[in-house]
Amino acid sequence: MTLGIVMSVLLAGLVGLEICQWHIGIPLIIVWVLLIGLLGLIWAMVLNIYVEDHYPDDYR
Repeated sequence: MTLGIVMSVLLAGLVGLEICQWHIGIPLIIVWVLLIGLLGLIWAMVLNIYVEDHYPDDYR
């Protein structure tokens, strides 16, 4: 799982570099912040789904 997180961050960095090459006016730090925020949101959703599947609230 850790390898997947590292690979997604590296891939996001490469995508950010490509975006900055296309649009020179966008600073790299803004692209990094947006991509890391998006990855954090996706990670939180995946973690929430995992916790709900493995730890149900009711035991009926």
